[in-house]
Amino acid sequence: MPLTHFIIIVVIYGLKIYRNRRCFFISKQDFISIFEATLLCADLDITALSLVDDEHVEITFKGGGKRRVNIGADSKGAIILDVMHHAF
Repeated sequence: MPLTHFIIIVVIYGLKIYRNRRCFFISKQDFISIFEATLLCADLDITALSLVDDEHVEITFKGGGKRRVNIGADSKGAIILDVMHHAF
């Protein structure tokens, strides 16, 4: 299974946990936190994923490098694709 599919499955599983707790809306911050945990568990060269503001997330790499990704008008699925696109 490709890594991207694995990450999407884990994030969707995390969203189902929130649904089971009767939280049908998940904030961007909570979504980014779940996505960050997924990326860390995947043992990539990523050490952190943080929400800078409503428009940007910052990817921090093991070597100390950082990249800022625009997620302004993105759905949660598009956030995954944009971050993965900029991570590799």
